[in-house]
Amino acid sequence: MEFVFVSDSPEQVRGGIERHAAALAAELRGRGHGVRLVPPAELTRRDVDGADWVVFDGVRRLAMLRHARRGSVRPRFAVIPHGAFLEEAHVGTLRQGGVWTPTARFHLRRAFDRSVGRRVFARFDRWIALNESEAADLVRLCGVPADRIDPIGPFVSPEFLAAAAGPPGPAPAGGPYVCSVARIERRKNFGALIEAVSDLPYRFLLAGQDRGGLAELVATARNFPAAQWEYLGTIPEGRKVDLLRGAEAVVIPSVAEGVPALALEARALGRPVVLAGVSYGPEGPGVVRCGARASAIRAALESLPRRPPVPPDSPLTVERAADQFLAALGR
Repeated sequence: MEFVFVSDSPEQVRGGIERHAAALAAELRGRGHGVRLVPPAELTRRDVDGADWVVFDGVRRLAMLRHARRGSVRPRFAVIPHGAFLEEAHVGTLRQGGVWTPTARFHLRRAFDRSVGRRVFARFDRWIALNESEAADLVRLCGVPADRIDPIGPFVSPEFLAAAAGPPGPAPAGGPYVCSVARIERRKNFGALIEAVSDLPYRFLLAGQDRGGLAELVATARNFPAAQWEYLGTIPEGRKVDLLRGAEAVVIPSVAEGVPALALEARALGRPVVLAGVSYGPEGPGVVRCGARASAIRAALESLPRRPPVPPDSPLTVERAADQFLAALGR
């Protein structure tokens, strides 16, 4: 089959969505399928007409509006939304949490989805949800028919699994720490985590690409001089594995997050995860859910010594995800 994946390049944005598209595309290409990755702004009618499947990896509303199927049999269209509607679906809970403020961009997205989106979204042939909870939200919020939705959870990247299979390197020195690896932006709520560790015997080690939030985070940290924290910059996969493996917990303090790949990676190494705010998971042993306020994150961290150790998870791999993906498209 011929696939076009509509996704930004992982070389430009080192995020979970972009890496997901690149890894899935590579796996499908290795199985003999034709696969191209096209940025949303560069998608043309020629790209669409030459494909069997056009897969929007992430919700790209304007590109979806321009290229949504209008009665033709070929190509077919699929969407992997990656929790894109999480805030809209749970806006009441987010407002009650006291740390979330709707942005102008949120209001624009919501207006589009209510006025145009439901008609556009209904044209797509398959939706690949993160889990059953997201599938239910797609039906309720977007009007997607339930029989067009297949829950296929996110997979752990081949690069991470290869690094985790190698010999372990040294963990960061300096005593017990918690850590996180993510793009540095306001939505990630790292300021609350800095406040939370200011009264705890943990350092906070943060790594990832600065997307404009680091300066604000440094300014926030000045209000909590007792907090021990360090920004490590962007780090290679092997060092990320060592960072996660040596942590007392991997903390994802985001106000809203779909199913963060970092949580799956931490559980693959047998490390506990503190997962704040509103999200689609993961759930189960080793995952401590809490609110997004600093006090809630602090309480979750304080509970760690009382929790029993949990064995590593067997994460979904790209090979298994590709099997499920092709099966979903064949229905």
